Amino acid sequence: MFVIRQIHKYLGISVAVLLLISAVTGFLRANYVWYWKPGYKQHKHPITEDSRYIQAPGIGISELETIIVKKGGVAKIKSLELLNLCGRLLYKVYADNGVLVVDAMTGELLTPIREDFAIEIATQYVSGSFPVKNITDLRDYVPFKGHNPHQVYRVNFDDNGNTEIFIDKYSGDVVEELDNRRRFAQFIVNLHDFNFLNLKRTLLCILGLSLVSLSVSGIFLFCRNSRQEITLSGR
Repeated sequence: MFVIRQIHKYLGISVAVLLLISAVTGFLRANYVWYWKPGYKQHKHPITEDSRYIQAPGIGISELETIIVKKGGVAKIKSLELLNLCGRLLYKVYADNGVLVVDAMTGELLTPIREDFAIEIATQYVSGSFPVKNITDLRDYVPFKGHNPHQVYRVNFDDNGNTEIFIDKYSGDVVEELDNRRRFAQFIVNLHDFNFLNLKRTLLCILGLSLVSLSVSGIFLFCRNSRQEITLSGR
């Protein structure tokens, strides 16, 4: 009986702590505007007059297929985009073997993109002009709101928010944008979801089993006490 009471007590304390964490983080998630920084994965620098217009590309579709084949790629193009990126007219080609970036004027295959070009892209997503602290080539990086791994450049800027921009090495897309405020937001979400070290399902199962055990032990103790009270009153 003493053992069951002790188990019930410590289960109650543990569950209370977990429920308190869930309540506090839920409140913070509901009021994310207090700490979330707007402009996520958006350009922070205004569009210049020269970059408002896209000129006619110098490379046609047939030439584009030839360039891809010469570089060892698959010529079958599913779709493509024509975009102005960092003042350069580019084709973003969606082919069977992935995404390729090609200079639309010269035909130069830019995939995988170089570090200096990744820095140039990342700079557009930082408010203000700050030097680059370092750049790191990462394999199998999974963004916070994603499941598929990417090979990326992590560009770290020397600013007050310790901003990091993650650029896909093959498409040039911004995969993730982090600073201190967004890291805090991600921590709150992970804490609310009990999502640490890929143990979300395990931790939720532990919480569920703890609640069941707490309920069962509570009912047992209640019934036991009620029976003792009936016995005493019958005397």
